[in-house]
Amino acid sequence: MKSKASIVLLFSLYSFCCVGQDERIALWPGGIPYANDHVEEIHENPKIGRVIQKVHVPEIAVYHAPEHLATGTGVLVCPGGGYYLLAWDWEGVKIAKWLNSIGVSAFVLKYRLPHWEDDQARSRVALQDAQRAMKVIRMNAKRWNLDSQKIGVMGFSAGGHLASTLSNRWDLGLQDSYAEVEQYPCRPDFAILVYPVISMMPEITHGGSRDNLITPEASPNMVHYFSNEFHVTEETPPTVLIHATDDEGVLPENSIRYFRALREKGISAALHLYESGGHGFGIDAKNLSVAHWPENINHWLVNAGLLDKKYRVLLVQDQISAYVESGLPDLNPLLEESDAFLLDRVFVPQLNAEMDMFQPDFSWYDAVIMHCQGPEWPLPTKKALEDYVGNGGGLVVTARSSSAYPGWSEFLKMKGIMSIPPTLEKGILRLSDRGELISGLAEDNLISQSLTHDFQVEVLQKEHPIMTGLPSSWIQKKDVISTAFTGPALNLNILAKADSERSFEGSGLPEPVIMTINYGHGRVFHTTLGNSPEAYRNEIFKHIFTRGVEWSITGSIEKTIAAPAAEPKAGHLDSSN
Repeated sequence: MKSKASIVLLFSLYSFCCVGQDERIALWPGGIPYANDHVEEIHENPKIGRVIQKVHVPEIAVYHAPEHLATGTGVLVCPGGGYYLLAWDWEGVKIAKWLNSIGVSAFVLKYRLPHWEDDQARSRVALQDAQRAMKVIRMNAKRWNLDSQKIGVMGFSAGGHLASTLSNRWDLGLQDSYAEVEQYPCRPDFAILVYPVISMMPEITHGGSRDNLITPEASPNMVHYFSNEFHVTEETPPTVLIHATDDEGVLPENSIRYFRALREKGISAALHLYESGGHGFGIDAKNLSVAHWPENINHWLVNAGLLDKKYRVLLVQDQISAYVESGLPDLNPLLEESDAFLLDRVFVPQLNAEMDMFQPDFSWYDAVIMHCQGPEWPLPTKKALEDYVGNGGGLVVTARSSSAYPGWSEFLKMKGIMSIPPTLEKGILRLSDRGELISGLAEDNLISQSLTHDFQVEVLQKEHPIMTGLPSSWIQKKDVISTAFTGPALNLNILAKADSERSFEGSGLPEPVIMTINYGHGRVFHTTLGNSPEAYRNEIFKHIFTRGVEWSITGSIEKTIAAPAAEPKAGHLDSSN
């Protein structure tokens, strides 16, 4: 038996190679349970394309949704074929490409077929492969820009039986397993069943599927066990079913019974029965009443919130140890709480010797969040970020990066201003009564940051999309106010300010704390607030920050519009936040 480390390494290699459409990943790189010695056969059917028999190495073929359409939703596709063959093109590849067209990534499952297995493995292998496939997808969800809670299953005919079996026979992750992949849940978040075999009961079952899965001599217990209408629970995922009433191969009573079972358990379910279409109509059912079934599935996915496009965000941050040691805020939980974003992270090397390898691909993301200091970046990496923002990419500069990289002139233009010790620069920027920055002189006792304390923030641009509907002021908890600003301040718009009081070793003047900047064709959201984990727990600031991320991407607010209604009284330090 291979060690856990070996299993993880093998999965990393398989996952890394899957970067494009029609890549394939073996499901059991550490050893296939109930392995067979078949020689896989692929035949060309003139009507439905390639069909596969005698599967030896179960795997998934990965079809990524196009970048501009991707919603973060993924579907495991189970082709049909009576548990005797796989209609690979007709109910696999064609379906995957359609799913891609509506922003869904597809994973076509090449599962082992019971007909070709021995008695010991016969009823186990297909479900085993489906369960493992769901775990592989979830394990790689971040790599593939998927929402791990929006992974469903879709099955056709016998593949529908497999999909409905998976919908009711799953685990939430085997935490004690030596294989990392087994620690991920395999429950589908939703199911799409098209002319599915549901039951093994003799009066409605598809004989070929039943015989191939459990043999003609199956006991009543086996028949009941694999009749999925009997096993629906309150945890069965929401399901939509498609069937034609003239289907003589798999009787529509299969879908009807399953729909009733779902309704009895209070599961969200939809059933579309069409007058004509027969069996196996696939996605090219022209001139039949079933021709528009994909549109109905599209509507169902929309109504379930599964086709909402999420923004891909790259969080550039220092190594985690920097947060643990210094108590700095980690933005990962805040961003993952929001339904608007798919988050990825990259860590800035802490050693100059490692910097040449620091070359993140910013172009893949809708926004980049700078939440780091660290050593100076390589010139090509700096230029890549400059080009990314200048060409329209969104940028967010947190308090962590507000004063970082003082020698990077273009980054200073991006964030507009930065706070530096007055010994380095005598000329500073002051906030006028109208909320504009004007030139001034540093005072001898001026420092670049106040002590940590609670203070009031006042909104200056109430009509700006980031501030719409928010209180005109709020109390920021356990934060600091930056002072002594310098910079070009080009195309800069100040949204909020805070009075930096002398009693907390501040400047005694109002200071900008939230601002936006235009840099080329890109938008920049910059805040000097958020210098402690407590500061980011402030509900109003959390809303502002997530809104700022979305605004940097679109210039408007749609997905992060929700805001707290309460408005604290001016000058009152409310300790409840």
